[in-house]
Amino acid sequence: MIRYCIDKKYIVGCACKAGLICLFFLISGCAVIDIDETEYVVDDNRVINKDNLNNIVVGETTDDWVLTHIGYPKKQTVDDNNNVLFSYTLERRNVKRTRLVLLYRSRKLSVTKETLHIEFNNKKVTRYWVVVPVDPPNTTVDKKTSMSLSKTH
Repeated sequence: MIRYCIDKKYIVGCACKAGLICLFFLISGCAVIDIDETEYVVDDNRVINKDNLNNIVVGETTDDWVLTHIGYPKKQTVDDNNNVLFSYTLERRNVKRTRLVLLYRSRKLSVTKETLHIEFNNKKVTRYWVVVPVDPPNTTVDKKTSMSLSKTH
C-alpha cells in the first residue's frame, strides 16, 4: 500500500492562491476583457447627437429644426439669391477603451476636425455637406496603464 504524505502548508498555500484568484476575478467585475468604443461629434465643447446630423432631409428640414437640434452655427452667411449658409466647425472624436482585468487599461482618443455646411432657401434645407481636410490632422492620444500584483520588498 502506497501512502501519500501531503504537507498542511502546501494545502493552505494552494487554498490561499485559489482564493486570491477568485477574489481577483470578483473584484474585476467578472470582466476578463472589456472593450468599449464610442464616437461623438463636438462643436465648441458641446456634444451634438449624431442622429440629429443623420436626420437632416433636403427639402423638409427647416432652419428652426437645425438651430434647435444642432445649435447655432459658428458662421452664417447670405448670398445674392437669399440662400442662407450655416457653417459649423466640428470635431469627430472616437474613444476606444480596453481593459484586461486589473492588469492593463488603455484609452485611445482620435480626433478628426471637419466643417459642416447646411444651405437653406425659404427656411428649408437645399443641400448640406461636410468638408474634411485632405490630410486631416488626426490627433491621437494613447494612455496605457499596467498594474503588477507581484510583491515588492
